Amino acid sequence: MASFCTIMKKTQTNKETLSKQLLRLRKKTSWSWERMCREFHRVMAHEGPSHTTLFRYASGKTKRPNVLIEHYVQQAIDKLTAELSQK
Repeated sequence: MASFCTIMKKTQTNKETLSKQLLRLRKKTSWSWERMCREFHRVMAHEGPSHTTLFRYASGKTKRPNVLIEHYVQQAIDKLTAELSQK
């Protein structure tokens, strides 16, 4: 079983990676946070976090990270990136 410090370090690394991916996608598409939120909802076929939450994750200002939101955003980024690369 992994120690608590190892788990926290992995969580911190995942959060940084997620914020970098969000910022990279936003820069690549030149979309506003509202537009990114709408595109995530369209790609995932159900609603997820608001544009304010996406901004907080991208800027690293989340007080309490939510695993479900992180998973949703990661999947949405993957699907949207695949869709954009096909165009």
